[in-house]
Amino acid sequence: MRFLMYVVAALLPFLLKGYVSWLIGLALIYATISISWAILENEGRVSMGHSFVVGSSAYLSAITYLLFNSLAAGFLISIPLSAILFYILKRTTGKTAFVFATFTLSLLSYVIAPYIVIGERGGEEGFFILHDLPSLLFSSFSFVASAIVFESFLKSKLGYFARAIKSDELASRAVGIEVEKVKLTTSVISSAIGSFAGLSIALYFSHVSPEIFSLEVSVFPFISYVVTGGRKEYIAFTSIALFLISSYLNALLTGAHLLLYAMLLIFSPKIGGWVYAKGQERLKV
Repeated sequence: MRFLMYVVAALLPFLLKGYVSWLIGLALIYATISISWAILENEGRVSMGHSFVVGSSAYLSAITYLLFNSLAAGFLISIPLSAILFYILKRTTGKTAFVFATFTLSLLSYVIAPYIVIGERGGEEGFFILHDLPSLLFSSFSFVASAIVFESFLKSKLGYFARAIKSDELASRAVGIEVEKVKLTTSVISSAIGSFAGLSIALYFSHVSPEIFSLEVSVFPFISYVVTGGRKEYIAFTSIALFLISSYLNALLTGAHLLLYAMLLIFSPKIGGWVYAKGQERLKV
């Protein structure tokens, strides 16, 4: 059933027209970012630095396109780069410290990005990418592909091991789970999906700027997760709805979407409890 919902969501931009089509296409990219985030959360690691994964992919793709006329080269570099950094943070920090470490990584990326200059390009204006690739098709494909990987992960032995590590890492080691291997694998999968999202953004706007490293991008998946009531399997659909609502609010009043995010975080326990209770009621019907 969820697979059908993924496909329908991916087809919506092609069934609609104009600005609405464009906006839903962008919402699919943000949903892909949330899926990448949820892979790590499944292991018990809450990332507040996912803008680094997305931003590094977009920036490296733009830079390699400028230097070598290749978007794929930068995208492929960003996957191991992000995976290694996340894995190192997992090994050197606990679950709580991981939140702050990734947040710091995101913040540093945002501060450093305006100083990235190649020749006379870059800086605060970022990099422009002139291409004729079907960006909407690419973002829709990336969303569906990421969703399939995510669903397979949740049902796989790897996903089961990741949840076991989330519950009790010491007990997981004691029963023979290769904890470090699981941590590295989840880092790679999350980074690959996040890098797809970053490349999608670069193609979608034909431009990348320091704003792609903004803290808003990092906190968005967490807020989407909160709204699901902790049911990460629905995070993609929640992300799409949240992005569309926040975009509408921001159109009415600049910055209004940030107020929405703040309110959702403040009332997150009640929202999560209500969503979970409604979900349990539906399961009983």
